[in-house]
Amino acid sequence: MKLFKIIVGGAIALGLLVELVIRLAFPVPMEPGATILLSNEIPGLKSSIRFEYDEDQLRKHHWSKGRQSDNLRVLCFGGNATTSIIQRSEDTWWGVLAGELEERTGKKVEVAALAHSKGGQILPALWKAESVLAKYDVDLVICCFGFGDAMGFYGDYSYDPGKLERMRDSKPSGFKYSLAKASHVLRIIRNGRTKKFLRSTHERFAEHNFLKKQLLLRRNYWANLPLREGIIRTMRKGDDPLREYIDGLRGFISLAKKSGAQLIVMEEPTIYAAEPSDHKDNLMAPIFFTSKPDSGDGYQVSSLAVAQELQRFFDAGRNECMNAGVLWLSSEAEPMPVSENYASETYLTDKGARALAFGIITPVLRAIDDREDL
Repeated sequence: MKLFKIIVGGAIALGLLVELVIRLAFPVPMEPGATILLSNEIPGLKSSIRFEYDEDQLRKHHWSKGRQSDNLRVLCFGGNATTSIIQRSEDTWWGVLAGELEERTGKKVEVAALAHSKGGQILPALWKAESVLAKYDVDLVICCFGFGDAMGFYGDYSYDPGKLERMRDSKPSGFKYSLAKASHVLRIIRNGRTKKFLRSTHERFAEHNFLKKQLLLRRNYWANLPLREGIIRTMRKGDDPLREYIDGLRGFISLAKKSGAQLIVMEEPTIYAAEPSDHKDNLMAPIFFTSKPDSGDGYQVSSLAVAQELQRFFDAGRNECMNAGVLWLSSEAEPMPVSENYASETYLTDKGARALAFGIITPVLRAIDDREDL
């Protein structure tokens, strides 16, 4: 019996020692990140880029492991114009903005942006932001949503006030996940499987001109659809996603206040908010589905209808931010012509990203100065 106890105790001690050695020698996060090499011949963009995101699903630029008090940390959350899978991090509007902030403040600027948000919508991004802002000490949060929230829902949408809570409850759990959190060895094994899955998922993106082909396919599909002149939604009937957009804004306002970060909300740049467009020079166009598009029951949407719907969302968002004392940046203040600034309805070209960054630099600097004066 004594020998058995010695053997069992020795096995446990050896296991703990191996766990400790591996933990020190091979530190890995709970969730792995991903790296995708993309090549697309899209006018106004680099033909080859590296798209990377970490375990927090953040694209980072000049981000240090440990926070230094004199650095300026900026976190950006948004739809396609912000996640921007077709640009290098330094060429995105937030990457250009960080470089310009460094020039004008003399401080090192660490900037990161959410790598992807489901449908480019605000609530999934808010759910992710809750864990990210709890982890990092951030000075400034910039939100840039609108198009996915206004145009990314089907016609049979119904408002769900419990949507965010269910996202929180969907966080991975269970016995295996708990063991992986406790055991570094199991975490490495789990990460290896997840990375294999991510590689297979992202394989198609690595094909030359994959994203360009997708944009062209969508445009060709759009061209054969019937035209829908307007988009009419009503709060009373519960088919209006504006309520969800406002829930998201309120969530970011509350979250920023809780984390002690300055918050700026800006209108997501689109070809429709910029100026009316007949789509002749654009690779993408809006499609409105009356229900989940398995039957192909989509409609073309006129540029005017999209612009009016976006304006309705932006007007409501501006009022919400003004009432909360949060800075709202309007696209009207720095309009960008469609030509050469947009690769699609929401994707900016490198030139467009620079135009946006330089257009908002003054109010962003003012917001940073206001924070430092407190």
